[in-house]
Amino acid sequence: MEQSNFSTVSPVHVSSCRFGVQYENQFVFLDDGKHVIGVDASVSTRLLVEDLTTGSSFQFGKHSHIVSTIIFDEESNTLLAGDWDGHVVQYTVDLAKKKISHIKDHGNLQIGFL
Repeated sequence: MEQSNFSTVSPVHVSSCRFGVQYENQFVFLDDGKHVIGVDASVSTRLLVEDLTTGSSFQFGKHSHIVSTIIFDEESNTLLAGDWDGHVVQYTVDLAKKKISHIKDHGNLQIGFL
């Protein structure tokens, strides 16, 4: 981001949710510029989707440990979420219907904090 000296920067959207973030890969901003997916700050074993334009949000997923990594592929609407136990779960994301479907539990892949 570039700005001239002494200029004011204002946000386009502001989140009303509380996301738990320790690492940069614990949340994703979607290309539509309206949605963010991240770890729920109140229950770090769940994930949270927020529409930044309306402030509406919903939770999904139930991991056995703190979710530490989220990867989202916008072409396939596929989300992979990995927790501290090395456990990876695959979801399909349909933001129009506000629906997240659990597709596959890949189990413990022996990655992360073991």
